[in-house]
Amino acid sequence: MSDRAERPPASGEHETAGEHETARADPREQLPMPVRPTAMHMLRHPDRRTTWAGAGVLRFEEPLGGGDPAKVGRIVEERFAELHRCFPLVGARLRGTTWHPGATNPVAFSDANRSVAPEHVRAFDLSTEAPLRLFADSHGSWITVVPHHAAIDGASVVGMFKILCGQAPGAPERTRALARRSVPAWSALTRLAWPADPVAPSPEQPEHDSFAHVQLPAIGKDAATRLPEALAHALMEHNARAGVPLKKIGLSISVVEVDEGEAVASYRRVDVRAGSDLRPAVEAALRSPEEPWEILHAPRALRLLAPLAGRLSDTLLLSNFGRVQLGGARSLEIYPVARGRSAVAFGAVRVAGAESTLTIRARSLSNQDAKSVLARALEHLAGS
Repeated sequence: MSDRAERPPASGEHETAGEHETARADPREQLPMPVRPTAMHMLRHPDRRTTWAGAGVLRFEEPLGGGDPAKVGRIVEERFAELHRCFPLVGARLRGTTWHPGATNPVAFSDANRSVAPEHVRAFDLSTEAPLRLFADSHGSWITVVPHHAAIDGASVVGMFKILCGQAPGAPERTRALARRSVPAWSALTRLAWPADPVAPSPEQPEHDSFAHVQLPAIGKDAATRLPEALAHALMEHNARAGVPLKKIGLSISVVEVDEGEAVASYRRVDVRAGSDLRPAVEAALRSPEEPWEILHAPRALRLLAPLAGRLSDTLLLSNFGRVQLGGARSLEIYPVARGRSAVAFGAVRVAGAESTLTIRARSLSNQDAKSVLARALEHLAGS
């Protein structure tokens, strides 16, 4: 993930700022460009099971080009070329710790119904492959992007989807000044001593990550606290049924801050005992400028703590993208990277005037269990 983010704050209650008249390449994306320190967190992470490949699926209200495969191919290729012009990193190659310019990966067109498949999120070789893969339905009903997290973050993907919708990428709304600092080092030591519990795996674990999504009802202005609470309750019930109740829940929440006029991706961490009131802890964490210690000190910390890094991982990760403007889109599904011992990640996004979605991506849950967790989360939202 690049630490450059273009997304609404966690509450998700304002629209993305207005469009530029013409899409121009971001001068901060000009190559060659050194890898950002926080991106090294992914590149040097000891968890080799994680491919750090996110995924996002854009579904159109009406098929591109009227569903004619020849027209679809031309439209998608033209928009991908514009995407590369505006975001040069999508064609970059990694040499050492520097991104160098290069060609994009070819678009993969498909007649299959599956918009996200295990082969889409296989590991990248960033020295020979660009850090973005693009898949498209031959009949123009959907486009899937798969970015490497160390190069392109999920919020930047929203700007990319604007281009893939035929729009300019737009400018991020500056939400607040960045006062970036890490929590004390002892917080990481505390999690090493008493790590968050992982989500219980399904009896028959899948060979690949499971992906599922549901339509998300309107939540209201307290979405930032109600949604993580509902997800935590759903996972508590899942673990209880598996006979391994959660005792400590670790929740990572993605947020956006601003550093010298530049949007920067960040995280907040909440650790609570199962059964505790999660909402006040989430609200306090989102107001705090403090990031997890191991994120800001990742390169050194990972070298020192590699044998124990799994104990720092969370129970679940939530990326709440709020409301975005995507003309012609029916819905947008974003599947964050699922990593760590638990490897369960959720994504929530609302397309203005269209559908809202809640997604789950899980390494050790079957498709059936993943869908069950989403269903239980919706029931908790309805009753909360």
